[in-house]
Amino acid sequence: MPAFNRRNFLKASGIAVLPAFIPATVRAAGNNSPYAEEPIIKFFYDGEDFNPSQYIAELQKINSKEAIKRDFYLEGGAVAAMEKKFEEITGKEKALCLPTGTMANQLAIAVLSGNNTKVFVQDTSHVYRDEADAAQSVFQKRLMPLAMGKTYFTAEE
Repeated sequence: MPAFNRRNFLKASGIAVLPAFIPATVRAAGNNSPYAEEPIIKFFYDGEDFNPSQYIAELQKINSKEAIKRDFYLEGGAVAAMEKKFEEITGKEKALCLPTGTMANQLAIAVLSGNNTKVFVQDTSHVYRDEADAAQSVFQKRLMPLAMGKTYFTAEE
């Protein structure tokens, strides 16, 4: 096996990062026409990837149907309209849209656990593994893992 020297290592490692640049090159070479007949399917980014003029055109199209209202966190605008629609659909007194799944999870844990400081969750759960210390730092809830390494737990556990 040939020994790696610094120069060969840099050449080899440079090739490894090329896939990271593919979305940027595709975007730069993208279709600049306002709209295509059929929607273009892209397997990167969330939602449609408009260029600035397309984005402005889309906002104008939406605004011409109904004026876009000012939207502030938990107050008015499209979010309030969506919450109202969910209230109607579910028949509930109030609906609440939270900006992240982490915030929704932590609020649910806090509300459902009441004054209890310990909350049992699956060891393999997203809440336990991926949401850092949110439960403890925000709501002073200590997460207790159940069923180590399993995707389920029983009533006995």
